[in-house]
Amino acid sequence: MNNAFRFLIIVALFLHYGFSDAQNIGIRGGLNLATMLAKDNDQRYSDNFSTNSGIHFGLTYEYALNEKASIAPEILLSNKGMKYDFAEEDTQTSSDSKLYYIDIPVMMKTRWDWGNDKKIFGATGPYLGIGVSGQSQTTTITQGEKVCNRKDVRWGNSESDDWRRLDWGWTFAGGIQVEEVELGLSYDLGFANISAYRENGTIARNRVVKVSIAYQFGQ
Repeated sequence: MNNAFRFLIIVALFLHYGFSDAQNIGIRGGLNLATMLAKDNDQRYSDNFSTNSGIHFGLTYEYALNEKASIAPEILLSNKGMKYDFAEEDTQTSSDSKLYYIDIPVMMKTRWDWGNDKKIFGATGPYLGIGVSGQSQTTTITQGEKVCNRKDVRWGNSESDDWRRLDWGWTFAGGIQVEEVELGLSYDLGFANISAYRENGTIARNRVVKVSIAYQFGQ
C-alpha cells in the first residue's frame, strides 16, 4: 500500500508542474461495491458471492475536444475483491478478499446543460488496472469451533499464486455536475481473467460499482 501512495503522489506532482496552467485537473473519491464473476467448466461459484465494500480515490484530468466532449483519463487507487459464504453439512466457511489496484481509465466524456449551472454527463472507455496489494481472511466454523486465517495476497501467474496482477476492462459512468462538483455513478466491467489457477476453465473477472464525488479545479 505504501508504494501505491508514493506512486499517486509522484503523479500528482507531475500533473501539477506539467499542467499548471490547465483548468481541468480534479480529484475524485468515493465508495466501491466490488464482486467477481467466478466459474469453471462445471459450476458458477460467484452465485454465492456478495459485495465487498471499499473505497477509491485519485486524480482526474480532462482534455476538451469541443464544448461538449472531452477525453478524461484518471488514475485511481481502487479497492476490489469479493466475499462469499459456503455451508456444507456441519461446516460453515466465509471469506473476505480485498484487492487494491492502481486503475487508469481513459474515457470519452460528454456533458449536456441542465440549467442553473447544472449539467448531466456520461462517459465510457477502457481501463487498465495493476494489482499492488491485497489481504484475505477466511473463517471456518466446524461443530462450534472457529478458525480464522489471514494472509497477504500473492500476485503472480503460477498456480501457487492467488491472483494475476494485470486487470483490464471497460468503464461506464454518468452523473450530475453542479459548478465544480460532480456526483457520479460508474461500473467497471472486467474482461481480464485474474485467476492464477486456470485448470478446468477457471476464470475470475472483477466487477465494481463506484459511487463518487469529484471536484474539478477551475471549471
